[in-house]
Amino acid sequence: MFITFEGIDGCGKTTQAKKLYKKLLEDKGILKVKTPYLTKEPGDTLEGALRHIIVNKDSYRVYDDTELLLYIADRVNHINETLNPLLKSETIVICDRFHDSTLAYQLAKSVKIHKGDSDYWSLFWALDKYIKKKVVKMPDITFFLDISPDLARNRLLRDDVDDIDDMERDYLKSFEAVKDRYHGLAWSDQERIKIIGVNGLCEEEVHAKIMADLRRNKLYQEILKEVRND
Repeated sequence: MFITFEGIDGCGKTTQAKKLYKKLLEDKGILKVKTPYLTKEPGDTLEGALRHIIVNKDSYRVYDDTELLLYIADRVNHINETLNPLLKSETIVICDRFHDSTLAYQLAKSVKIHKGDSDYWSLFWALDKYIKKKVVKMPDITFFLDISPDLARNRLLRDDVDDIDDMERDYLKSFEAVKDRYHGLAWSDQERIKIIGVNGLCEEEVHAKIMADLRRNKLYQEILKEVRND
């Protein structure tokens, strides 16, 4: 089973991905039939080399199309090295960001910059098609953590602005556009993408909403049935 977490920076998706992973690890019934595995993008392979280039753009001259290719290169390596081997086995893969992030962030960023640039968009959609064919399977369920852009900004800035890397800083001003893209993706794939409103909720309340949606997922129900029959 393939589970992904998505949302704008500061939405709490990393925290919730870890909480779900811990929850599954503590379930002895699940562990009898499946092995949970937590991973992330970008930078969970190649020791984060590609992410290092992306988040330190002040040290490199990184063009918009170059950035897109770096993200895709990181994803292809992640698919080859981690995702495909695990998805072919008895594993529940939990991934903090996957291809929806590119569709949300890069589209929000590029729609104005490359308006009318047919070569760029041909490249973009060709890469989209390639990724969907490359991975063994696309996510079975995706949790989009829907947060107010102002609240997300406050979360990112409340500790120390110096802790925010270049990639996050670039997108602080475009959270509304990215959020709109995520909503568009969720509307077009309602069966897979579950919108989890997080405004005003504590971590445990968000986790409870995630678990409720997960238990309604048909594939997860099959896993629970397998646990009961074991």
